[in-house]
Amino acid sequence: MIISSFWVRPLEMFNKKVLLHGKNIPRFEFIAEK
Repeated sequence: MIISSFWVRPLEMFNKKVLLHGKNIPRFEFIAEK
């Protein structure tokens, strides 16, 4: 159960969009640029 919840959380994070310079981009791309 611990492992599955560990994987579900990052997927939820990746599915979120981040508004950057007026564009909605996937959060994992936003993190990769930092």
